[in-house]
Amino acid sequence: MDETSIKEKFHRLIDSISDTRLLEGLYEAIVQLEVSQNKKDILDELTKKQLQHLEESLQQSYSGKVVPDYMVREKAEQWLSR
Repeated sequence: MDETSIKEKFHRLIDSISDTRLLEGLYEAIVQLEVSQNKKDILDELTKKQLQHLEESLQQSYSGKVVPDYMVREKAEQWLSR
């Protein structure tokens, strides 16, 4: 089936539906599908070096080598108050 015939059948199907809630649901589903297909995975945008740093950071966090949030906030306040 070619694109034109699919669209024609789809239009006929939509025209035959009189339930507004069903039409709204179908519309939202199609919009969400199109949005999800157009989204890019941010990891695909990173360079090899950035991916390596990210992996290293993840490994550090898994092994407990992290700085608590409150300490980061304290350091940031000290730095900003200079």
